[in-house]
Order: sequence, then structure tokens, then C-alpha cells
Amino acid sequence: MAVIDIGPGASERPEYLTAGSTVIDKNNPANLSGRITEVKLWANSIMGSVEVGIFTQVDTDIFTSRSNSLLNSGNNVPIGLQTYAVNLAVEAGDFIGLYWVGGGIKRNDAGYLGNWYKTGDNIPCTATSFGFSASRALALEGSGTDILAGGSAAVAIAVVTIGAI
Repeated sequence: MAVIDIGPGASERPEYLTAGSTVIDKNNPANLSGRITEVKLWANSIMGSVEVGIFTQVDTDIFTSRSNSLLNSGNNVPIGLQTYAVNLAVEAGDFIGLYWVGGGIKRNDAGYLGNWYKTGDNIPCTATSFGFSASRALALEGSGTDILAGGSAAVAIAVVTIGAI
């Protein structure tokens, strides 16, 4: 069974980002295709409604969401490391992102690949243009299982008999 991972990691980070934009993290795109079954984030302050999305890159700064899930509703994401069960489709090379109301998420402002952002709730979205901030990383990650290990795809084996000519 192969493990999928996506995102830079939900760890304590020195800076934070407040609510109001959809943010897609460029760090550590999905390594395999399958299902993301767990999402972790590190809240800097109590966060309101949080929605996570898996995004495919259509062009340099243009994205379409592949799948999304509301992690909670209301002001119930406490400070610190939080873990949520999800069921999100993902393809190798996809990115993870989120939108939230109220509070903030931990991040780094230097030393990473950066993230794309767009004001407002852009989950879901289709061929949507985002701005880019270099060097940043959110305290966000997802994990799951590849398609075959997760049992969501069947493998067919064909046996062909070749007769003598």
C-alpha cells in the first residue's frame, strides 16, 4: 500500500495568515493519485468555517478544484494542530488549499516555494486565476492511499490465447 502525501506539513510555524482568501500551497504537490483521507492544519487562533480543496493546475496561475470538503462550520477550530477525516479525490501533481472564515493559520514567510491566493471563497472553482506569493508555506497537509491500495479502482487482467498459425 502506497501512502499519498500533499502539502508542506502541519507544523508550528513562526508567522500566520488571517482569513479572507482562498490559498493554494505550492509546496509538496501530491505524490500519487487516489484519495486523501486525512487533513491536518495548525491554527494560530480560533478559526471559523474551514473548507479544504484539492486543485489541479490548468496553467501557471490558473486552477480548477478537483474535490473539496467542509471541515467544520462555525468557530470551532481550536488553536494548535487539528486533524480531520475527509474523502477527497487527488491526482499526482495536484495541490492542497483552503478557505476559512475568522482566525488564522500558521505559515512561513521565507524559505519555501510559495502559495497562490485569491480574495474570497474560491472553493470550488473552474479555470480561476490566482495571484502568487513566493517563499511561503502554510501549516497544512493531507495524506491518504493510492488508487489500488484504496480499493477504488479495479484491475482487470486479460488472458489471451494465441493459436498456432
